Amino acid sequence: MKTLLFITMILLNSAAFAHYEQKQMLQANGSTISRAIYSEDKNFWVDTFRIATDGWQDRIGHKNFATLKEAQAYFQAKTKNYPDKSFRTSSVTTMPTPVLASIKYPIWEVRQQWNPDWETEFSQWVKNNFDADFFIRHNIPTDCADVAYGVRWIFARIHGLPAAATLAVSGKFFTQDDGRKSWSALPTAPEWYNDQRFLKSLIYIFGNTFTHTLYDDSYPVEISPLGIQPGGHHLSLRQTSGHTRVINNTQPSGSASQVISFLASDVPAKVRSLKAEPFSLRRYIGQDDGGFLRFRWPQMADDGTYSLVPAEQMPHYSLDQYGSDFENFYYRAVTTRMGLKDKPEEYLKMLFELVWQKLQYRVPVVQDGFAVCVVQFCGEDTMNYEDWSTPSRDETTYELVDELFKTYNAHRKDHDVLNTYFIWKDLTLEIYPGKILRLEDLLNIWAAKTYSSDPRDSIEKRWGQ
Repeated sequence: MKTLLFITMILLNSAAFAHYEQKQMLQANGSTISRAIYSEDKNFWVDTFRIATDGWQDRIGHKNFATLKEAQAYFQAKTKNYPDKSFRTSSVTTMPTPVLASIKYPIWEVRQQWNPDWETEFSQWVKNNFDADFFIRHNIPTDCADVAYGVRWIFARIHGLPAAATLAVSGKFFTQDDGRKSWSALPTAPEWYNDQRFLKSLIYIFGNTFTHTLYDDSYPVEISPLGIQPGGHHLSLRQTSGHTRVINNTQPSGSASQVISFLASDVPAKVRSLKAEPFSLRRYIGQDDGGFLRFRWPQMADDGTYSLVPAEQMPHYSLDQYGSDFENFYYRAVTTRMGLKDKPEEYLKMLFELVWQKLQYRVPVVQDGFAVCVVQFCGEDTMNYEDWSTPSRDETTYELVDELFKTYNAHRKDHDVLNTYFIWKDLTLEIYPGKILRLEDLLNIWAAKTYSSDPRDSIEKRWGQ
C-alpha cells in the first residue's frame, strides 16, 4: 500500500530561529514520516516522526548534533536514502490531517474551565508544590520545554481542567480527550502520579513538543506582579538556543536576585534535579523570540474540536515588554515594573556573583580544551571545537560585565555601591598554576573583549594576556 511521506525541514537564519518550513511530499511505500531540525540549549536536533494508523504521530528518532551544518547533512542524507523509483515529489504547503476514529479515549474528564480564578489557583499550586526535585520524586524525565508543559498538564489533570499542546511538525492539537486506543488498557487511578494512562500521555507530549511549540501555545503578559506569576514561563528562542525557564516564585519586595525565580531543565531528557536560576541580566528578547509568557486557554467548539483562546483575550495580555525601554535597559525595566525598589548595591553584588561564578567555571574548561586541542584537530565545525570553544559563554559574561560597569558608574557616589565594588574587585583567580589575575583586571579584559574563545589559542591568550 502506498502512503504519503512528508519530510519537513525547519531552517535557521543568521539573526534568529526562523519559523520557516520547507516541505517535500514523497510518494513511497511504508509509513508516513516527517522530520524536523530545531535548536534547544545550544544543541541541534533532528527529530523523526511516524504517523500511526490512528492519525497521531510518534517520535521514532531523536539525534543530537553540535552544529547546524552537521544536522542538515544528516537530514539530506536521510532524504536521499529513498531510491528514485520509489517516490515522486511535489511541493506542498500543509501537512495532511488524517481522519481520526470517532471513538474517543479520554485521559481525564473535564469538570472545570479555565478562568482568572483558576489561574490564581495554578500559580499558588506551583509556588507551594513545584521545586527542583519535583520530577525526581515522580521519576519523570524532562528536558527544556517539558517542565512548562508538565506542571500545566499535571495541574489540569488534578482539577479536571482542559489542556492542549501543539505537536511538533504536524501542528495538530493534542488534548485530554485524545488518549490513544493503545493506551486504553492502561490502569488509571485517582492520583495523577499513579494514573498510568495520564503518565503515558505526559511522556508522549514531552516527546512531541519543544520550545517552539510552547511559544505557539503561549501569549505575552504585562510585566507586573499580576502578569508575572508562578507557573508562567520565560522563553528565549535564538539562532543557537531555545531555552525555557518556568517561574516558581516571585518576591517583588525581596532582593534583586529574588524578584523572579526560575527552575529549568536541560538536554537531553532525563530524570534530573531542576536548575534554579535567578532573574539576572538577559539580552532583550523581541516579540518573535519569546519573553515572559503564559499558557493560552483551550476552548471547545460546538463540533467538539479544540482551539486556543486568542492571545488578545487572555488575562494581562500585553506587548509592552517588547518596547524601547526594555530594549535599552532590560533588567531595570522588568524589576521596576515588578515593584522592586531601586537597590543598586544588591544588584551590583548579584552581578559580581554571577561574573565570578562564570569566570571560575571557565578555568577548567580552558585548561582541558587546550590539552585536547594540542593533540587533536579542533577546527571550526568539529565536535572538539563545539565542546571546548566558549563564544556564547564569553558573550554572556561580557553582557554581565557591561551591566556591572553601567550600574557602578551610574551609582558610584553611593557609599554602599562603592563599598560593594571594593569588596569584590581585588579577588584573585588562578587561571593556570602560578598565574593569578585580579577580578578587576578580568572585568577590564572582558569589557575590552581582548579574551579569546578559540580553544586552539594558548591559555594566556584565552584570558587576554
